Amino acid sequence: MPASWFNLSWLRVTADLLRVVSLVSIVVAGMAIGLGDGIRFVVLTGVLLAVRIFGMVALFDVLLCLVTIVATWAAVLDWYVSIVWMDEVVHLLAIGVLAAACYLVLSRSGALPSLSVLARRRHRLPVAVVITALGFSIACLWEFLEWIGEQLSPQTIHVGYADTISDLALGGSGAVVAGLLVALCAPALAGAQERAEVRQSS
Repeated sequence: MPASWFNLSWLRVTADLLRVVSLVSIVVAGMAIGLGDGIRFVVLTGVLLAVRIFGMVALFDVLLCLVTIVATWAAVLDWYVSIVWMDEVVHLLAIGVLAAACYLVLSRSGALPSLSVLARRRHRLPVAVVITALGFSIACLWEFLEWIGEQLSPQTIHVGYADTISDLALGGSGAVVAGLLVALCAPALAGAQERAEVRQSS
């Protein structure tokens, strides 16, 4: 896969449009549903703007914006309760995308070895292993936050042992898939990340 495919101009435009959706959601959720739900989107919009400033690879930028906005609206509108499969799909996709995005951020910041170094064939397995580990860590944090939410609002959030274990399994599976895909595309993705860094600094 060519490196240019990760940074197509229409992907960058789509990511920015999704940020606008997140910004508008602050007003819609805050006025139509509740102040607390509006605050959720305030936090989310802040995170997505920080990612924009950081200079994420466009493809992962779009995926990150999309899954986090859907996951937040699903919580606000109680889709996790009303749509049977929503919780499973969100955990599977969101954890995989978040793990890959976190890996790109950490590798660029120097907390992890540069992706361009690990893109060499003999180093691709560690890429998949690290992303999988990040995914399980994020999945554990997610479940911890759900537990806190249940303690604060037991009438709206319901978690249990079976739900927690299945969510961890699905999130971990998504991270495994994401890790393998990033490892396979590592050379092209490393080039795309370097281009994104150059564009952001210029």
